[in-house]
Amino acid sequence: MSEVILKNTINPHKDNYAGYSIIELIAEMKLLGVSPQPLLEIAAKDIVNRFGADGHIYVEMMLNQVTEAQDFGGIFLWTALQKLLNIASSPTCTTIH
Repeated sequence: MSEVILKNTINPHKDNYAGYSIIELIAEMKLLGVSPQPLLEIAAKDIVNRFGADGHIYVEMMLNQVTEAQDFGGIFLWTALQKLLNIASSPTCTTIH
């Protein structure tokens, strides 16, 4: 059985997907109509596994660096990861008295 590889026929820019950065992969997924959300969730979990409670600090530091560099792909990535970490750390239920 041959392996099927979907390629972006609108604007292909690499011969294979092995050389893609995470940001290029996310952009390619969006062009193909595939949600990158599961990939972002895995990355957020990896950050928490690696840095624990300091994961928020790490993500904020990275977001500041890409913002200073005006790296719009990086800003998208680190903002998305920051949102996922904020959702994961927010309480699931609140009691109001």
